[in-house]
Order: sequence, then structure tokens, then C-alpha cells
Amino acid sequence: MTGPEHRFKDLRAIAHDERNRHKRQAGRAHIYALEIPFSVIVGAVIGSAVDDYFKIAPWGLAVFLIAGVAAAARAIYRVIQWQKTLDGPADGAVEMPIDEERRHDDDAR
Repeated sequence: MTGPEHRFKDLRAIAHDERNRHKRQAGRAHIYALEIPFSVIVGAVIGSAVDDYFKIAPWGLAVFLIAGVAAAARAIYRVIQWQKTLDGPADGAVEMPIDEERRHDDDAR
């Protein structure tokens, strides 16, 4: 398929992928927004339960709260790494995948 139909089909596919990409990014951001506070809360709740069950207060709470904070820190690190993948090139230029470049070079011939 060559000609205008092919180009319009490509543009529709790109627009559809763009909408889905934004939905995936929003969903992932919501997961991280919930994961960070809940990891600390779950650590505190488990630590409290361990303290009550084994009568070792405040050690269970301290250990599991530290584990919850470490899990939150790990989630924050993943958010930072994810954000780096979302940022485009510094000059704002759009990079073309290698296959797209080859296809456009073949069309020019």
C-alpha cells in the first residue's frame, strides 16, 4: 500500500498509540502515588502486629517501619528512572526509530 492512504493509516495508528501511551502513563503515575505512602503504612501496621504478637515493642515497629521507608525510597527511585525515560531529547527534536528512517530512505529512492 503506497500513496496517501498509507500515510493516513500511519497517522491514525500514531494518534491511537499516543492516546494509549498517555493513559498508560497516567495509570502508572497513580500506582506510584499510592505505592509510596502505602509502603510506609503497611510497614507500620505489620510492625505493630509483630510487636503485639511477640511482645517485643518497639523493635518490630522500628524494623518494619524502616523496611517500609526503604520500599518507598525504592519506589521514588523507580519514579525518577521512569521520568527520565519520558523526557525526550534535550533540544526538543523528535528522534525517529531506525526502521522509520530506513523506510523513508527507501521511499525517496
